[in-house]
Amino acid sequence: PDQPLQHLTVHRCEDTAGACELGTQPVILKLGLAERFLNRAGAGLFESGMLCLGMGTSAVAQLNSGMLALLMPAIERLTWGETAPIMLEVRPQLPPRFVIGDPDPDGPEGPLEPDGRSMSILLGDAQIDFHLWMLDRWVKLLTVQMDLDVGLRLEAEAGQIVPAVGAIRAADVVVTDADIIGPPNNINDLFTDLLGLVAGMIPPIAPVALPELSGFVLEVPDGGLTGV
Repeated sequence: PDQPLQHLTVHRCEDTAGACELGTQPVILKLGLAERFLNRAGAGLFESGMLCLGMGTSAVAQLNSGMLALLMPAIERLTWGETAPIMLEVRPQLPPRFVIGDPDPDGPEGPLEPDGRSMSILLGDAQIDFHLWMLDRWVKLLTVQMDLDVGLRLEAEAGQIVPAVGAIRAADVVVTDADIIGPPNNINDLFTDLLGLVAGMIPPIAPVALPELSGFVLEVPDGGLTGV
């Protein structure tokens, strides 16, 4: 106990999970979070209904009928060329699945290139309802069902874990309930572009402060957040 911290011998970790292969610098404490527990937490959120989310013009001003008309020109006929609010409602049909690290290029998610994400959140058969404000009421334009792959980056800054949404990808896109404007052409390319726009508009996620443990301040070194 009286020995200075810098003179302590740090033994090489030999755990079979590979959690000590980081090799950045000696550390005192290592914490792990398993995909299994993340998936259990995701199932609980799914059952509670907390993943049924809504986002519209009131939250993101750029998300309006003008932006949507760039991808689906038929909307301009419904707004008489004016800009109107829209609302997106996300309704997952399956519990989310978490994958730590970059996606496997040869895995079931398809040939995806590594993009620096810390983890992937996979939502199968997610449905998104598109609503347009017209004639003083919300009118449903269409429903899109797709498999969503949401990239999440985690970085350590000033004693905090800062999450940020990265790339959002879509696959197996199917459009229903599009009687008002008709099913758009090139639907897969269309919603790939739309998700790229929406990803850049998502507000920043609040950082998570690292707690103190009995007076010890946690400091994450460079490269300290990694998947194994």
